Amino acid sequence: MISAVVTVYNEEQVVPELVRRLETTLVLWGDAYEILFVDDGSNDKTSCVIEKARDKNKHIKLLQFSRNFGQVAALRAGLSYAQGDIVVTMDGDLQDLPEEIPRLIEKLHEGFDIVYAQREQRKHSFFRNLSSLIVAYVLRWAMARGGVVPLDKQTLVLGVFRAMRREVIDACNDLSEQTGYFQGLVNWVGFSHAIVPVMHGARVAGRSHYTLRKLFRYGLEAIVFLFPFPLRIFMFIGIAIAAISLPLMIITTRLFFFALSFWAGIQIAALGVLGEYICRSLLETKRRPLYVIRKKLL
Repeated sequence: MISAVVTVYNEEQVVPELVRRLETTLVLWGDAYEILFVDDGSNDKTSCVIEKARDKNKHIKLLQFSRNFGQVAALRAGLSYAQGDIVVTMDGDLQDLPEEIPRLIEKLHEGFDIVYAQREQRKHSFFRNLSSLIVAYVLRWAMARGGVVPLDKQTLVLGVFRAMRREVIDACNDLSEQTGYFQGLVNWVGFSHAIVPVMHGARVAGRSHYTLRKLFRYGLEAIVFLFPFPLRIFMFIGIAIAAISLPLMIITTRLFFFALSFWAGIQIAALGVLGEYICRSLLETKRRPLYVIRKKLL
């Protein structure tokens, strides 16, 4: 059985076309499929449109959140309720093309456990593509030196469009930590993987909900996921500055005060990183659920 887990947020204009194209693609598997929509607290009629589609096709299912908890929470909810032996996760804006799903599953049949879709010719603005590229290189550099994620660098920055076997899903569902870096969790559980280049579709309607602020937050979550590597960076910086400051103090007082000011800035940044770790530890201790479901149609 194939499960398509689709995260949506304020996509009432997109859902009808998305459903039509998913049905056309997944009918290749006869009745052995389900389309599980996870509505991440939309404030438009997204859930109503999905319910109407469900009246015509009982393979369509819905999880509706009580509010917006974020895409990572939506993905993890979808994986928890998906019943398929193979699960495909994707965005609900039609930039992840349903027509590419058979290619991902075909690659799975070659013996891989996870198949990532790599978008070609991304249809984003230049500034958005540049920002994503910067975050990607920072993460690749940090991951290569953090030694936390055992997979290759290329998988670290791919989107949510992928196909996974049941063994991978069960392993991810066993992880209870509340990180916003879902890709890190998928990489951490291991398993064999492959990457398939796919076309990147244009938005049918509406605008992207993935702002630069969310992109920055995603990068921060990824860096914190690398514990204790970020803290080690500041430790090495501190040692280097301390070693440089002593001869500067001897040579000239002016340069010494410059070094002292720079060191003060490093200390403040280090305290900020430490605060992020304390905050994450507090959230883990509280054991709050990742999401609250308002309605289930399964």
